Amino acid sequence: MLNMISAVGMAKLFQSGGKWRLWLRFCGWCCLLLSLLASTLVFLPPAMYNYPGGQALWDLHQMGDSGVVQPGLVHIDAGAATTGITRFWERSPESGWSYSKVEGLTEWSAFDYLITEHPDHPGKEAHQVMKAVEGFDRIDFMNFKIVTAPKIFVMKQNK
Repeated sequence: MLNMISAVGMAKLFQSGGKWRLWLRFCGWCCLLLSLLASTLVFLPPAMYNYPGGQALWDLHQMGDSGVVQPGLVHIDAGAATTGITRFWERSPESGWSYSKVEGLTEWSAFDYLITEHPDHPGKEAHQVMKAVEGFDRIDFMNFKIVTAPKIFVMKQNK
């Protein structure tokens, strides 16, 4: 909506003539560019924390690459899948990693790893939390900072 209002205003400025209107056009363009830059600077940092699911899968793969964990069967719940996990993050079956996004499960013992938003859900007692991935929670306007909270958890099966 803001873009539309800005575009209409700028179009009206371009239709009129005169030297002072030329100066007004220049000032309008400068204000528009500065407002776009300011909005980008304000909204980009919170947006970086909107995808903890993708970060969780990335972290699990990094732990596998460094030898902290062995590749295995990973269950990805709906909460994690909607916060950044896509098929592009999955590795090929030859790498040893395989993935399941089946919903409605009550038994998770077949899975080596869980990427979930609910680590305390009944039936997940056979797994322990390895990592909690922080995600966007709110903006603290009093201290002008982004507040994060644990949103997605990487869990490993107890063996």
